[in-house]
Parts: sequence; C-alpha cells; structure tokens
Amino acid sequence: MIAYGGFGNTQRVRIIGRALMAPTYFEEKYEVWANRHGLPSWYQLHSRAASSLPVAFGEVVKDAIGVDEGDDTNTTAHMRGERGWRQFVDAQVPFAPVLVTVGSRKLLVYTDRGGYVDLVVEDHGLEPGWHAATLQALKPDEVARGEKRVRASRPIAVPVRVVSKREQVGLVSDVDDTVMVSWLPRPLVAAKNAFFTYVSSRQAVPGMAELLQAISHMQTSQGRVGTLPVPTVYLSTGAWNVAPSLRRFLFRSNFPTGTPLMTDWGPSQTGWFRSGREHKRSQLRELAEMFPWVKWVLVGDDGQHDPSIYTEFAREHPQNVQAIFIRSLTTTEQVLNHGAPDPRERLDALIEPLDPTIPVVVGEDGFELVHRARALGILR
Repeated sequence: MIAYGGFGNTQRVRIIGRALMAPTYFEEKYEVWANRHGLPSWYQLHSRAASSLPVAFGEVVKDAIGVDEGDDTNTTAHMRGERGWRQFVDAQVPFAPVLVTVGSRKLLVYTDRGGYVDLVVEDHGLEPGWHAATLQALKPDEVARGEKRVRASRPIAVPVRVVSKREQVGLVSDVDDTVMVSWLPRPLVAAKNAFFTYVSSRQAVPGMAELLQAISHMQTSQGRVGTLPVPTVYLSTGAWNVAPSLRRFLFRSNFPTGTPLMTDWGPSQTGWFRSGREHKRSQLRELAEMFPWVKWVLVGDDGQHDPSIYTEFAREHPQNVQAIFIRSLTTTEQVLNHGAPDPRERLDALIEPLDPTIPVVVGEDGFELVHRARALGILR
C-alpha cells in the first residue's frame, strides 16, 4: 500500500492511497527508513511541522503501524542519482481488499481497476489537527472465506488533516510552473523533466516557497487558530506516480506541508487523454463542498488554464475565495510552454466580472507576488 494523504472536517474525511504488486522504487527506499522509526514517510519529510502537532505524532504512528527493525539505509544520498522514469515503473492491484482505519471507524473496501483507494469516511471521531489513519491490504481468498484472522500486508500510515470550523483560510496551489519549473505542456521538455531529469535536480520557481509559507501563516479576521498552518492542497494534473518525489521536492524546497490531489497515469474511460481542466474544476468544487466555511487562496500560473479555472470557481463560489495569485511566465517561458509569446488567456478579461472584494495578484515570481500582496495588505 502507498499512502498519498487525507483531509476532511470533523464529520468526514477523504482518504487516498494505492495498492501495488511491489513498492515503487522511491516509496520502497523511503518506507524502509520510515518503518524503521515507526513514522510515515510524510512525517519524516515534513518534520518541520512536528512542532505544530497537538500530540506526539510519532507515538500515534507507532501505535498504529508498529516499528520494523529492518534496514536503516540512508536513502537521501542514495536517491540523488536516480532518473525520473523509475516513478512510472509499477504494477497496480485492481479490486484488492483493503482495511481502512480512520479514528474509531474500520472499513473493508476494494481498490478500483487502477489500484486506487479514494473514499470518504464519516463519523470518524477525530479532533481538528493532524492524525494517522492506516491502510492495510488483505489477502482476497481469506477475506472471501470470512476468516477472523487473515494474513495481511503491513499497515501504512496516512497523514490526515482535519480542519475545524474556526479555520477560515486555506491554500490551493498548482505545481508545474507554479512551484516547480517544468514547462509541462511542451512535450519533449515535459518528457525530459518527468523521465530523465535527476529527481534531486528539479528546480523551484524563485520566491514561491516564501509566498506559500507566508500564505500558510495568514491571519484571519479572528486571528490565528492555535499554531497550525492553514490547510494546504497541491492541486496538479500530474500523475500520482510522481507524488513520492513531489513531496520530497516540496520538503527540500521548504514549501508548506500539504496534501496532493493528482490524476491517474494513462487513458481514461472517456478518451486517450485525461482533462486536466476538468480535474481541477471538480476538485475545487469538492473542497468547497467539504469546507463551505473556508476561503481558499488560489495560486497558479498563466502558462495554461489556471486563470480561467480559478476565476470561474471564484464566480461560482465567491464566498469560498480569499484571493487569487497568478505567476506570469516570462516571454521565453510562454514560447517554450505553448509556442506563443503571450499568455493563453487574457487575465484582465477574466478578472473584470469578479467580485471586487476578491483581490487578484500577478507577478513574475514569488518575490514579486509577496511584495505586491504586502502592498495591498493581503500579507504581512
């Protein structure tokens, strides 16, 4: 089992994971270290958030999944020379039984044809903050026989962020060309970055870590709620295969801890290619439905369709948008991105029908966005 993460409110939470025939190369190396110390890989990578946890999170995880006395390989140095194509070498397990434990709830579910578990668990009994749910693959034949004691894989901890109704602000950020330099729409460059570039050499967009950290510590009209940063979601059209290397990149580049919302790799039931725009639209609507009291700060770039997606969401749900930040790609980046020197979409035409109380901040990098947001009084 691979745990991607979870989030929700005090009534229901969404849990996302996947069952594979064997661990992917990246997950295997990191889980060796994490299991050795009784910690989920996200906690090891995002240990800077440990001081904000309401309980000894490591002890919670040890109780949930135990401690493995396996190899204690230092994987950070070992991973520096690995190419990105290894992320896409896996074999999913479709329709596999999985035991999901979230707070006081235990559910037996089955993976879909891609091996994914993506479900909403209600009445879990968890308080606001970070928690560890677990995913555990079971043997199908023993589940069918109804045996009380079935052999199963090791439980994998899922970091779950439960948001209270006192938390008024959240952060949604795009990934490609917003926090990470990728030039995703250009096929050859995208292939090079995804498959052949060394995982450790991915570059962050200048200043974006500072911008997202400032947003994650925004003060609401009622002041800060405890010491937790705002709930953060990384909304991307990238494949779930890159989630392990993405969270290492985010940690290494000092971005806020968050939950990824990505897509499956390959064709869908309706076509050879998946709609990235529809993926982002649907995920934003689900966030508005699960957290109707949260105002989201939406961060993206003008290389593709983030401006139209974000402004469309702001028109549909003005009560759920705090601000919109758009990174404006340079002329060179625009040409490499989609073959033209100008952005795909006219930002001024998209902003005009918006609620005037929703500020839109535009800048070439994170430093300029921070400067303009402070001048407007959005950030301190």
